[in-house]
This record gives sequence, structure tokens and C-alpha cells, in this order.
Amino acid sequence: MALIAGLAMAQVQSANTVGYFDIKDENAEEGFNVICPTFTSVGYNTVTLSDISLVGDDVAVRQDNLQIFDATGDAEYQYQWRAAGWYDLDTREYVNDEVIDRAQGVVIDSYNGGISIRSVGEVNVAAVEVEDCVEGFNVVGNPLPVDVTLGDVTLEGDDVAVRQDNLQLFDATGDAEYQYQWRASGWYDVGEKAYVNDETFPAGQGAILDCYNGGDVTFTIAVPNALSSL
Repeated sequence: MALIAGLAMAQVQSANTVGYFDIKDENAEEGFNVICPTFTSVGYNTVTLSDISLVGDDVAVRQDNLQIFDATGDAEYQYQWRAAGWYDLDTREYVNDEVIDRAQGVVIDSYNGGISIRSVGEVNVAAVEVEDCVEGFNVVGNPLPVDVTLGDVTLEGDDVAVRQDNLQLFDATGDAEYQYQWRASGWYDVGEKAYVNDETFPAGQGAILDCYNGGDVTFTIAVPNALSSL
């Protein structure tokens, strides 16, 4: 794991390819943090909610929550962090066994920030693909414990170069801080009138893929050679 730690310049802690990664290292913002788990459940290509935890002072009583959004941008599920994991206030049950897809982003709504959002499991070096993106909002992200660039992130499918699908990065208030449009040569900043393919897409960063009409569109991230060789 030393190789990965050197690449990510972040907190990958392990003696091999199983361990944990702090997506927000004691610096989660107060408000919305769109993240993507960087490890998967051991032996699987998916993530359970028990693989995501909050670390910091008083996290068991702060009432921070995890939100899973639907295609309209509404929170479809909301779970509160407690001492024993993620808790559904509606059903009054823990939901630690609930499964989400690899590369599926979630929102951690932090009560007053200053905590770590931890992903545990194993490094998964399989190709990163989200197929059949829905029309509207798809919460996606970089599920690798290493930074990539936006040039490593592509959309594939019919007419994607002219559909004007876009990738949105949000700030802690829930507003789109950056919005990039997919074009034939990559991601384009309409405001700056420049391509941003060299911009860093950090490990564990979540984002919204706003897909114009859904269907046969695949969101793909190229796995770095040094990581895929593990």
C-alpha cells in the first residue's frame, strides 16, 4: 500500500490492499460533502454502508447524516450516523448492510464539520464504469484511493459529444460550484471557454452527472497503471 499512499498523497492505511482511506481527513465541511467510497467490500464490486463511517469528536451524538439522491435531485434515503452505524429514523432500524454500487456517490450532511469520512475495505482495481445513466441527476464519483484528472473521466454512448451532459461539483451549501460540459474533446468550462481535462478529480470526490436524456450512456474512469498493476 505504500505505492498507493505515494500516489494518492492521502491517508491510505494498510499493510496490503485491504485497509481504510480518509476521504475527508478531519476537514469535512459543515453542510454538504459529496463523496464516493474509495474501497469496496472485500471480495465484491459493491459497497455496503458499513464500509462508510464517520470519525471524530462526538460523531455518535452529532446527528450527521448520509443522503442517497434520486434522479430529480431529491434525497431518496437519509440515514443518521450513530454509535452502531447508519440508522433509518423512519423504520427505526440500522441499515449497515444496505448495498450501493461502486462509483455511486453519496452526500454526508455534517452538522458542524471537522470530521473524517472513512472508507474501509479493499482496493478494487477493476475498470470503473457506471452504465445506463438515468435522465437527470446521477450521483457519481472517483471510487479510487488515488487522484485522477478529468481527462481520465469520459462519457461513452450515442451522441454524447453533442448532448450537453454535464458534470457538477458542489460546495457545502449544496450549490454547483463548478459545472463542466462533455464535448468531443473532453470536459469544457462554458464560463471560462476552455477545456479542463487537466483538472484534478480527487480520490473520493463525488459529483453530479446531469444526463440530458439518459439511456445508453456510460460514465468511465481510467484506472491508473500503477494502481491496476497491484
